[in-house]
Amino acid sequence: ETARPDVMVLTDGSGGTGVSRLSSTERVLAAAGCQPSAVLGEFTDRRVYELILTHRFDGFLRVVDRLVAHVRAFQTQYIVSDAADGMNPAHDLCRLLVAAAWEKLRRHHGLRLPTYSFRCSGPLEAAPQAGAGDFHLSLDDDCLRRKLQAIHDYRELRDEVRVFENRSALDSIRHEYFSEFAAEEAFAFPNAAKPFYEMYGEQQVARRRYREVLRRDRHMRPLADTLWRYATVAHRHVA
Repeated sequence: ETARPDVMVLTDGSGGTGVSRLSSTERVLAAAGCQPSAVLGEFTDRRVYELILTHRFDGFLRVVDRLVAHVRAFQTQYIVSDAADGMNPAHDLCRLLVAAAWEKLRRHHGLRLPTYSFRCSGPLEAAPQAGAGDFHLSLDDDCLRRKLQAIHDYRELRDEVRVFENRSALDSIRHEYFSEFAAEEAFAFPNAAKPFYEMYGEQQVARRRYREVLRRDRHMRPLADTLWRYATVAHRHVA
């Protein structure tokens, strides 16, 4: 409501159900005075998984180009993306796409924009460690009420909003944390513990709901490498 940003939405939010949530997303954006922009539900969630699993990355490179073009055309002042959380590969992908666009803007167009990530999943009580360029918003009661109403009005998520009925959960959405990051950070894959999406994928394969597990090293790392090469090679575009 304060910044009224141009918003890019990578997937249609259909998840495993195959039912798009774009209409609800657009309704929330309109109520907050936000403007959908160059990317709006470009892929189904299943399609994102399929493209990553099969190393077909050209569609993601085109998203990078559209983000770069939008930033240049509309004189964007800063960018906010999903944080890489190891919970949902689409969140990690969003951060990689923004980082690739940022690097392309820096190298080939001389633009350096502040870039922030916002955690979309994970423990509600966990506030990130503040860095020098980070900031957070603390919502007053009226803003919090409107935010809660928007959550409850998003009908596809009604089963998930019960978590906000206790005081500690309310406090967690009252405070919005934005962590500044550089492109190099997004492309650095530490040898950390197995991400949640791998463990969840293994469970789904065991139940015969998935055919294959999406792996960080086998699938996400090659995607990151491809995006980095694309961002750093001058004047390369995907038709």
